[in-house]
Amino acid sequence: MAWIQFCLIAFLLPWIYMQINDDYDYFDYDRDVCRYMGRFYCQHSKKCTDREYVCDGFSNCKDHEDESPDFCSMDKCHQRGHYYCNISRICINTTRICDGILDCKEDGDESPPLCSMDNCSQRGNYFCSFSRKCISNNLVCNGVDDCGNYDDEYRTNCTRDDCFRRDRSLCNNGLCIPTDWLCDGKNDCFWGEDEKNTACSLRHQCESNRSTYYGCLGRCKPGYFGKYCSKKCSKKCLNGTCHKSSGICKDCTRTYLESCSQECGEECQERNGFPQCDRQSGKCLNGCNGFHYGHYCNNTCKNCKGNSSYSPCDINGVCQFGCENDYWDKNCNSKCSASCKGDEHGQRCNSSTGECINGCTRGWSGKLCLGKINVTKINRHTN
Repeated sequence: MAWIQFCLIAFLLPWIYMQINDDYDYFDYDRDVCRYMGRFYCQHSKKCTDREYVCDGFSNCKDHEDESPDFCSMDKCHQRGHYYCNISRICINTTRICDGILDCKEDGDESPPLCSMDNCSQRGNYFCSFSRKCISNNLVCNGVDDCGNYDDEYRTNCTRDDCFRRDRSLCNNGLCIPTDWLCDGKNDCFWGEDEKNTACSLRHQCESNRSTYYGCLGRCKPGYFGKYCSKKCSKKCLNGTCHKSSGICKDCTRTYLESCSQECGEECQERNGFPQCDRQSGKCLNGCNGFHYGHYCNNTCKNCKGNSSYSPCDINGVCQFGCENDYWDKNCNSKCSASCKGDEHGQRCNSSTGECINGCTRGWSGKLCLGKINVTKINRHTN
């Protein structure tokens, strides 16, 4: 009984495997099991496929085994309405004729009389004028000589705009090559200009539109300038960005003037990603550090009361939170009269008007205690 169950499982296992696996046509099978199921076994790739796919003009085995003479003769291929490649001796479907992809080694499926220039063009492909073969339009302007005489890579069929649109690069003679061929150790341009130092700069420091003759026709990457983007912008340039041709900084970081040669005021406040002072005048753009004021932040508000969050004085030096003891006026530059009486906190005069708030010391009078009194005369009159 157990023996019968074993045989039944062995018989049904391949069928079960095919039912639960959507890709069963291309899974590895044991040759005998594949043939036992009445299917075709690919000797080299060790794949199993249905016999209906043999000699159908499409290769189901990796090496075209199912379309080769051993299983697909010329007569059988023709009987099925397909095309037989005379030299490579494989059968191809007629839909693969003139599709821009070479299937026959002898070019028969992509050359006249099977594939004329009109047929090739109608299918959206490119017909090589010299070698007279049809190639996929995707192969035009790809840097590879697919036609045999480079007519698919030169200006007539591969304009500068076409080349740049595909993010490729131009040689001196107009040949379009992949950008990663620049500076790769192999001469791909006719004169080897793709391996010069300038070509290396083009590859790594130019963002687009690269020409070994005209240089970088697009933009240089930040930090570089020059015809081939081979020169470095000054470190004084904001974000490392400068004019592509002249190298002049577009904006300065902590300097000003055209060449960014003059230092901004030491007390100009910094702001990441923005210039510190005006490019032409040098005036501070982001305010001043604490206790400094003026357009260049070169004046000091010495006697203003401080604040941890805000500058103690504005750009004109006007104190925003009052004066320290003993000083008054809007800039806190005037000192209280020495004749003003002080209180327990040391305050002697009003910080706005300078008037003595606690009266005057003996012998002085007036709001500012600047009037001197003749104490001797007063004493005589009192006595």
